[in-house]
Amino acid sequence: MACRYSIGVTQNTIAIASAIILILVASVTTRAAETDAAHARQELRAACDDLINSAVRAPYGLAWAGTDDSSADAESARGASDRWPVVSFDAGITPAAGLVLLRAGRDLGDAQLQQAGLDAGRAIARCQDLSGKIPDRATFATFPRGINSERSRNRRSTTAGLGLLLELMRDQAHPNQESETATAVGRAASWLVRQQLSSGGWETELPMDDPSHPRRVQVLNTMDWRDCTLAVLLLGDMLDREEMRRAALRSSDLLLKLQLTDQGNRWATGWCSAYELNDAPCTTLKEYPYVLDTNASLWAGQTLLVRELLHDDGPTLLGLQQLAGCMNSVQMLGGTWYRMYALSTSPALPSTRAAPELGQLFGSGAEKIDTTGLANSDMAGLMLRIAAVSPVIGTRPHAVAAEAMRIQKLTRGDVETGMAATLCGLQSDPLAQASAIADAQEPAMSCPNAEKVWRAYQALIRYEVLPK
Repeated sequence: MACRYSIGVTQNTIAIASAIILILVASVTTRAAETDAAHARQELRAACDDLINSAVRAPYGLAWAGTDDSSADAESARGASDRWPVVSFDAGITPAAGLVLLRAGRDLGDAQLQQAGLDAGRAIARCQDLSGKIPDRATFATFPRGINSERSRNRRSTTAGLGLLLELMRDQAHPNQESETATAVGRAASWLVRQQLSSGGWETELPMDDPSHPRRVQVLNTMDWRDCTLAVLLLGDMLDREEMRRAALRSSDLLLKLQLTDQGNRWATGWCSAYELNDAPCTTLKEYPYVLDTNASLWAGQTLLVRELLHDDGPTLLGLQQLAGCMNSVQMLGGTWYRMYALSTSPALPSTRAAPELGQLFGSGAEKIDTTGLANSDMAGLMLRIAAVSPVIGTRPHAVAAEAMRIQKLTRGDVETGMAATLCGLQSDPLAQASAIADAQEPAMSCPNAEKVWRAYQALIRYEVLPK
């Protein structure tokens, strides 16, 4: 009996000790989490304060200077007697700064930061051209105006501005359709849709010897096509405007039509650098050689994947799967890709056509390595997400299964937030994982303000991913 009693006492003692240890561990873990949250909160607030302190202020809002806003061109545009500050509305500058401040204020419950984001949106609305275009740069004067805006067909400042303005409308509990923000969004949307070709494409003018007769083509190896399509898709979804949805679907339908699927190169099911207005690939432009372009394929694929998630239609998924097969066939052992590939019968030959001088290095007439640069890691992320949304038979690899679970948890609002951040130039992939953004190395930046915006955005993401 004594033995059984002593055993019972020992078991009770062990149970009590285990409970105490668990409580202590939980307490330490909670304190560590609280410390991490406090540190992330301080880091985010400091980055946002630094951003606000570098802003140019006017009675109608806040804005930030860009890379060349103190240049001789800007001085000439303002006039000798006009010394007002010049600010930039390009992606990565004012729209990005405003979006970071708006989201940080929302997350921290800080009305001052939210107001700063609103003031950035007000500045964009006040500097908007009568046509509806958001200028690339503007003088921040008593009566603000765009610099050479009437001669510029650059769409990126408009798509970036829409990214912030639409997020501002989402942030308002009861957005007034007559408000300054809503009016600016409507005018910018109308201007952007007028830039679209009837086929669904987006025209780019290339300067030629005769400035009055530029060469007009459809360029895919810049982010312009992707951003224009994401902008009209976001407008259609957030504002419930059917004409915007139709514009987005025309654009992505044309991407599927332009995909290289019947060129005698069955492996090369990606996209060329540029296309003529009749939708044929460009074959005579040195700047846009007739090759499989990895960047063009990346941005086309990102566009189609967002459409697939928001509209879930079969042809889009088929095009994405063909792209994934193509990129898998030319992927190097290190998990990277060459910038361009010759459209030959073999998938193993990167193109030197973008850098003819490499022919001297690797042999006359040889289609060898193109050292103009490798595609970034976003291609690997795109291929992972294509696999994650594709139906499979059998067991998925762990990484694909984990990504599929993450995508299933995304709400429509999550996707739209990623689209707005991409339009503003804060991230290169609208569906990027937050952890990848938080841990990314700082890219080469165009100016000090762009660096401040990037640091603030990373601080924002690090705060948002912490368990609350």
